[in-house]
Amino acid sequence: MGIVQSAIQEAGNHLVNILFILLMGGSLYLLTKGLISQRKITGLFNLSKVVVKEKTKIKRFNPMLYKKLRQNLTLYYTFKSSKNRADLLYFIIIATEWGLLLAFVFSQKFLLAIIFPFLVHWFANKILNLMTINIHFYIEKELPLAIKHLIKSMTKMNDLKLVMLETSNTLQEPLRSYFLELSRKMVTENYEKSLMEFADELNDTWIYAFTFLLLSYKEQSKKADVIQNLSNLAEMMENENHLKEKRITERKATVILNSCLGVFAISGLILNLIFNKYAVEFFFNSFAGMLLLIVGVTAIMGTFIINLMLSKKTM
Repeated sequence: MGIVQSAIQEAGNHLVNILFILLMGGSLYLLTKGLISQRKITGLFNLSKVVVKEKTKIKRFNPMLYKKLRQNLTLYYTFKSSKNRADLLYFIIIATEWGLLLAFVFSQKFLLAIIFPFLVHWFANKILNLMTINIHFYIEKELPLAIKHLIKSMTKMNDLKLVMLETSNTLQEPLRSYFLELSRKMVTENYEKSLMEFADELNDTWIYAFTFLLLSYKEQSKKADVIQNLSNLAEMMENENHLKEKRITERKATVILNSCLGVFAISGLILNLIFNKYAVEFFFNSFAGMLLLIVGVTAIMGTFIINLMLSKKTM
């Protein structure tokens, strides 16, 4: 029985070694290909006779594996004041991944060297996706208030571009800039084109409904009817926001329970590794232990991801 177990473990180690070699070979190929491509692009720019200062920038080299991470970080900091932190966070994530890779390679834990950097990468991308606040969040939050101010302005004046300008002053960024730009376009372009470009740029269901109501005001509908319809739209959005807030409140108990379980699991793992010498031997020197460690860490990461999903209004 011991011979069979030893043979299975040895076969598993050989398989892991082969996978590791293939992975490193593939990574080296992609890295070499990227560097050659970047060198060609740089050469073309250096040979160019036309020099464009400041506006011409050579695209920063990002390996294929990290391109999505860079995009997610950029999106995450789009509407935040601390945009310079994106580079620092990018460096920390990459340094963590490569630190884990090298640490496990030097200690000859090749299975962990393959899995853990990818787990960190996947976890970082998923968390950034869930935490990113996009334009639709601001629309849901501020459009009902904007509609109420717009209705007030419409009762005092008939010029829609002035109404939009007045409304933009009551909004916060980034939505304020869109409304301000719309009011400016209405001065030089026809209303229908300006409103449709505004709706297409934001690409939001509520904005499209808002835009079509304003278009009907300029076409055949009476002002009183449009104001009533706008009031109904604002009320619908407020009701929808209230229901989303209610769902989040109902999930709070589950989120707190999941968070406690995640913290207990992390604490238990760390304490085991510090005070239990058999735990280190099991988790890092046996194939079954390494698999169990991977499953456990993945489950902990999954718990925090589920918590973020439950805390979002879009769920």
